[in-house]
Formats: sequence, C-alpha cells, structure tokens
Amino acid sequence: PQECQACHAEIARTKAVSSHVMVKCTTCHTIEINHKVTPRIIKAGIPSEREFCSKCHSEKSSMKGLPTVDFTTHFEKYICWQCHDPHNPEVE
Repeated sequence: PQECQACHAEIARTKAVSSHVMVKCTTCHTIEINHKVTPRIIKAGIPSEREFCSKCHSEKSSMKGLPTVDFTTHFEKYICWQCHDPHNPEVE
C-alpha cells in the first residue's frame, strides 16, 4: 500500500478520509508484479462480483460496526463500486 501512493497519491489522499482508510489497497485490488513496470498495460484488478463487498457489508457479515446492505434487494444488477466509490468518503 505505501508503494501504491507513489503513483496513486490523489487516491491515497481521498481514501485517507474515507471509511476504508484502514483497508490495505491489496485487500480489494490484485496487483501483478509487472504492474509496477508497465502500469498502463498491466492494470490492477478490481472486484467483479457483489459478493466481494458482501464479505464485510452484508447483514450476515461477522465484521461488526460496519454499514450493512441487504444484498438480496439493493440494486442486484450492479457491482457496488459502479455507484459507490470506496476511495471517497460518502455524504450521509
């Protein structure tokens, strides 16, 4: 994650005030070693399934104190990050 800030400083700054501040970049993103050499060709991977976010944010999650969502009814056709930017704080 510290290495990520070298190129992604703006994302690191906004993430610093988001609810995901304590989450390592590599928790959600898969990074191939060649991403550091050719980042415009080898992109970081992003979650492609809703189940990824539900690990922490479903009503049945063992993670306590986090916002929860009913994944059976909440916009089931979309992946969470298509509407919610996990790097930015959301206005409540």
